[in-house]
Amino acid sequence: MEYFLLEVILIFAHVGIHAFSKVRLFKTRLQMLIFWVASFSIGVVWDHFAIWRGHWIYPQDKMLGINIGLMPIEDYVFIFLVCYAVILAFKISEKIANKLEK
Repeated sequence: MEYFLLEVILIFAHVGIHAFSKVRLFKTRLQMLIFWVASFSIGVVWDHFAIWRGHWIYPQDKMLGINIGLMPIEDYVFIFLVCYAVILAFKISEKIANKLEK
């Protein structure tokens, strides 16, 4: 439960940073769709493989107890959070670099 709450707090923090920075993450809806489908698919396949191989385990008493496939729901949120954080950090750094060039 604590892991999920931390993820929710981080999502709100990233949404706040996104709103404050006023960066546009994607040029088109198609670009956004391709990014999310590709990154989410790769993350889910990777995590399922790692769980199946025993590289990662999730203690059920520490999780919400909702699994989709082999993964707990928290891991799906984590994949979204990491992808969002990376694209947001890239776009903010790009904005800063463009301002410094001028």
